[in-house]
Amino acid sequence: MHTVTVQGLHLAFADQDILLDINITIHETARIALAGANGSGKSTFMKVLAGLAEPDSGTVQHSRGTRVIYLPQSLELNGDHSIYEEVEQAYQRFQSLLEQQREIEHRLTTYDASNPPPAHLVETLDSLQQQLITSSYYDRERHIYAVLLGLGFTTADLTRGCQEFSGGWKMRIALAKVLLSEGDILLLDEPTNYLDLDARIWLTGFLRTYRGGVVVVSHDRQFLDDTVKEVLYLQSGSLTRYTGTFTAFEHFQREETEKLIQAHKQQQLEIQRIEQFIQRFRYKASKASQVQSRVTMLEHMQRIEIPPYLKRIAFSFPKPAHSGREVMHLRGIRKSYGSLEVISHLDLTIRRGERIALTGRNGAGKSTLIRIAAGIDQEYGGQRILGKDVSIGYFQQEIDEVLKGTHTVLQEIEHSAPRELLPSVRGYLGGFLFHDDDVFKPLHVLSGGEKSRVQLLKLLMQPHNCLILDEPTNHLDIMSKEILLDALKSYDGTLIFVSHDQEFIRELSDKILYFSQEAPRLFEGDYDYFLWKISSHQEEESSSSNDASPSRKPQRSNGDHEEQKRARNRLRSLYQEEQELIHRLESLEEDVKQVHIDMALPEHYEDGDAIRLLQTREQELEEEQHQLMERWGDITEEIAQCSQEVP
Repeated sequence: MHTVTVQGLHLAFADQDILLDINITIHETARIALAGANGSGKSTFMKVLAGLAEPDSGTVQHSRGTRVIYLPQSLELNGDHSIYEEVEQAYQRFQSLLEQQREIEHRLTTYDASNPPPAHLVETLDSLQQQLITSSYYDRERHIYAVLLGLGFTTADLTRGCQEFSGGWKMRIALAKVLLSEGDILLLDEPTNYLDLDARIWLTGFLRTYRGGVVVVSHDRQFLDDTVKEVLYLQSGSLTRYTGTFTAFEHFQREETEKLIQAHKQQQLEIQRIEQFIQRFRYKASKASQVQSRVTMLEHMQRIEIPPYLKRIAFSFPKPAHSGREVMHLRGIRKSYGSLEVISHLDLTIRRGERIALTGRNGAGKSTLIRIAAGIDQEYGGQRILGKDVSIGYFQQEIDEVLKGTHTVLQEIEHSAPRELLPSVRGYLGGFLFHDDDVFKPLHVLSGGEKSRVQLLKLLMQPHNCLILDEPTNHLDIMSKEILLDALKSYDGTLIFVSHDQEFIRELSDKILYFSQEAPRLFEGDYDYFLWKISSHQEEESSSSNDASPSRKPQRSNGDHEEQKRARNRLRSLYQEEQELIHRLESLEEDVKQVHIDMALPEHYEDGDAIRLLQTREQELEEEQHQLMERWGDITEEIAQCSQEVP
């Protein structure tokens, strides 16, 4: 069995222990979530497991022949390659076998009937050929297409250069390479950060049937519930293992946290009572022995500490000045990249106080529109008209591009904070989970989540009355998301944001701008209203398709036109089936999540019948999910085929 064994692992940065005496074995059958607060060392631990970082002490051993493949949070791709060429490099692992095969085949040409080749040479060639035949090498084109289409690329995209794509799409290319590498153990650091709902569903299905082990860092509760069977929790350098779903782990953690906080409160009350006694009777000779006894008690008391990441500080951001009633007019906005038209004649009026979420398929133009609205991208057609006294704050996805330099966290925030807020900077940093010596960390050592928190804090401390945020929850852990959500709920300005996080959209938005294959469509209502309207729209399309008017005369056309017409009708039907399937999968995910919550309740552990019923229900739901995922894969391939037939 392929394994990675860690023994006595220790790694420190300066005087802070990141990994402290870690001992664990990860098998090829593992389905593990690596959890912990931002900056706790998750990415560092993944790099150590992958052999990309050296520990200060301890060992990391891979069993013989074990291939460990690592997906980092960010990376660079070869800009000269097409997507297909870049992803095909995942099959370079077969190069040595192919070279050995060619060498032996060349040597065999030197033999003839009078001088037959040695038996061992023929046997070696046969063994090499069998390895290649039983592998995915000769079937690599089909696998490459299936993975790239599953991750949201079109057939036409595969010949385009990697440099044509945004950072988020480049991460999808990297993810495809990792998945096709067929490693014995995959280490995936935030694989869902740049995935829309369709791609997340596809990745969930892929990982469920993956033959190797998977260790994943993610802050997507639903994705983790659907893919992992155990959780490794990294806190203060120590690693603790929990068996079960991520929801069950969170439930257990909440209970433990509540117990810890309650014990801390009780201990503080006891300390206060003892100190009051000492203070009151310190100078009374008759109480000297009792006072000394209590002083000794305090000195030897094992203090209960609340971890810094659990300390939530109440704070409020500066109130922005009012803008005009109409914040922005976008008129006839057009944007193309070469021959690819991303946005076509889009009109949108944004009014003061509105909270508009942009969601939908990746690549449909959400980030492009956000950049135009923020004034970052000025090469477009149409008009962008700002209202009176509008001040825009912009948060972009590629956080590494804007947060650079040698500043510490404290220096970076002080440098950008308004003068009147300088005395409160440490409090704001604490509110965004930078405690104690965390504020002295240089920017270059921060994790992706820590960098996002720094940039978001910089933005929120400025009195902007219009915030434009592109995927603000990427890289944030669950507690950081909650802090950001609380801050934005109390924000008094206009909010425009791109997100695929359903909880985030539901809590913040009052309008949805939805991007699909058709033109962007604005829904004047919250997220639940949007879901209801989308469902109703699909039912209407289905009804109108089935009840088409028989009185309309069909036009005469040649055979090619009829074929194209049939392909268009089939494509429309496939898109409709795909949307219905996705909505059913969403519903199943909610059902599975509820089952996991129920299974985590202590009372169900005491009732054998109840837990057996829940386990049966979980199996039924997962079986239906598996069947729907298989059908989704078939639909994706057929959509790609039909798309080639439609001009």
